[in-house]
Amino acid sequence: MKAEDIRDGDIVEIDYIAEFTKEHINNGRALVIWKDSYQPLIIRLDREKYYPIWTCYEYISKVVGHIPIGEILKDKAESEG
Repeated sequence: MKAEDIRDGDIVEIDYIAEFTKEHINNGRALVIWKDSYQPLIIRLDREKYYPIWTCYEYISKVVGHIPIGEILKDKAESEG
């Protein structure tokens, strides 16, 4: 996908083609926690630990949902302060 089609908080499907074997690999779903110009920072949703990783926009096959993480964090900070 193109970078402009993705936003912070999107839940995306990660797919890629293995460079040497040309095998199609589905890497599951991930949450985009930060959208950079070159690479998005994601958290894979199949892991139990908080382990953010960088990926490539070309590995994102589709957006399957959205969580307004900015609004949630702002509301949480305001309610505790």
